[in-house]
Amino acid sequence: MLHYDMIRYEIMYLKTLNRIFNTDHSLLCSTYETPDDFRRLISQILERHFHGVQDRIKIARKTLKEWADLQLIDKDYFDCFKGRYT
Repeated sequence: MLHYDMIRYEIMYLKTLNRIFNTDHSLLCSTYETPDDFRRLISQILERHFHGVQDRIKIARKTLKEWADLQLIDKDYFDCFKGRYT
């Protein structure tokens, strides 16, 4: 069973890619059972968009990480916000 800490970055990467490319991979992702499944999809999207040009893919991965860091909610903050800590 997947949990937050296992795939939080991958989910943010996919949300960002979906916004940029105006796509939706949520139905496909709902069938995934491991973090590697998500990583493979991210790689496929980047390979397809950048036509396999590794330099551009590397830059895109770095940019995705930076954007995800800006959007990601820390789990402790999330738990506190949801009232799980008293």
